[in-house]
Amino acid sequence: MIRRFSRLIVGLLAIAGMLTLAACSGSSSSSHGFGGATEAKDLKVGWSTVYPTPSWMRETQKLFDTRVATLKFDGVIGS
Repeated sequence: MIRRFSRLIVGLLAIAGMLTLAACSGSSSSSHGFGGATEAKDLKVGWSTVYPTPSWMRETQKLFDTRVATLKFDGVIGS
């Protein structure tokens, strides 16, 4: 039962992470974006290193890395 619950939580977190990446990578209908900026620069997404990384963070990081690699390949984001 607990294992099933933890899998559900990991799945929900992974979906939330992918939705966040999808929302951040989509084009805005406004030409000014937030605060008048036209383009975000040097954004980094990651985990705090205050404590050892649990397995769910490693799995989610793999999903992030996979999505970033896809977006780089498609030319949506730079280095």
